[in-house]
Amino acid sequence: MATIVASSKPVTVDPLRHSAPLGAVLAFLGVARCMPLLHSSQGCAALAKVLLTRHFRETIPLQTSALSEITTILGSGDTLLAGIDTVADRQQPDLIAVITTGLVDAAGEDVRRTLRLRTAGPPVVLATVSDLGGGLEQGYSAAVEALIAELALPRDGGALDNQVTLLPGPALTPLDVEELAKTAQAFGLRTVVLPDSSCSLDGHLDADWEPLLSGGTPLSAIAAAGRSAAVLALGSGLASAGRMLAGPDAWMVPHAVGLDASDALVAQLAAVAGREVPEALRHWRSRLTDGLLDASGVLAGRRVALALEPDLLAGVAALLAEAGCHVVTAISPTSADHLAHMPCDEVVVGDFEDTEERARDSGAELLVAGSHGAATAQRLGIPLLRLGFPVVDRLGAQHLTSVGYRGSLRLLFAAANELLAVPDLAPTPPTTSREGPC
Repeated sequence: MATIVASSKPVTVDPLRHSAPLGAVLAFLGVARCMPLLHSSQGCAALAKVLLTRHFRETIPLQTSALSEITTILGSGDTLLAGIDTVADRQQPDLIAVITTGLVDAAGEDVRRTLRLRTAGPPVVLATVSDLGGGLEQGYSAAVEALIAELALPRDGGALDNQVTLLPGPALTPLDVEELAKTAQAFGLRTVVLPDSSCSLDGHLDADWEPLLSGGTPLSAIAAAGRSAAVLALGSGLASAGRMLAGPDAWMVPHAVGLDASDALVAQLAAVAGREVPEALRHWRSRLTDGLLDASGVLAGRRVALALEPDLLAGVAALLAEAGCHVVTAISPTSADHLAHMPCDEVVVGDFEDTEERARDSGAELLVAGSHGAATAQRLGIPLLRLGFPVVDRLGAQHLTSVGYRGSLRLLFAAANELLAVPDLAPTPPTTSREGPC
């Protein structure tokens, strides 16, 4: 059991936390033909768009109501409606997602009342989030809840026995989402994934340029999400969204990283499908167990520092602990109840300054964080395993995987290889005998 400690500093230095509106944008980008619209100043939207573009290396569709000092003070309703009409006319999306920010919240604008004044156009979903509290995971969860509240139809009649609704959290990359869906489909289940970034943010090349991303969860699939025989949510913040679809029967876990967590996911899918675990998944499990044996020679006893979003933080810690690592420093941008079950003494809700101080004091040999942790790792003189959001100084961030047996194996070897790449940290190879003929 870990103790959750909140940093007592009066100011954040070298922030680890990302804003909740950014998390909401990330969720809406997994919906087919959806245009996110930040009800904010142009600067707020520009910052989110730059981070997303650099991470995914794709053109990110994102609009803003472009609030000014005057419209913010005197009322931004007309500006928002004009922005929605412009987006509907030029991009012709199937859905417009309006995301509030701290600017609108501070002004006390009644955005929901403003949206009721619309008489025509595509449907609009409102995600009320704020820059002033929470982080990326909270904004992402609020967006998913808004989609379910506005678009998911109530269950009418019996559930579809062969259908399962998957709610992947923001810790999952596009290929993680694909891996999760394929794992469920291996049991013969039809999947509804909400949101589905596997074909919208995966970095593919379309035949022609479009103002909106291709792929994502169709609106018709969102409407049928509540008719599934089971709802599986992989993300602690998605507990409320899961209950909105399936009540107390929804299955919710913070992550599916590592051998134990992957076993739990596969067992749940087997129970839903009423089938034995497919041989292909059994084989991947055997590969992961063999990989844990191989990697333990490098990772066992190593001292690792983590600075990640809560769900990914818990998943990486679980996997590295299975390989024999000691998690000596764990920093999270926001708090979550499940962090108390991490295999370390304490989890600090803080920033990269806290990460650097504690990693140095504990003698950490490896740092696992996004690209914003590069300067911290350089000052500490230890390798950095880039993971999470954002990864802007390496290619292929959207193709990294950590979910299930296959993803856990990739992440395990990535951590071991970061340590092997440092000569002073690499284990000494065994000496060979020179006796006898060569």
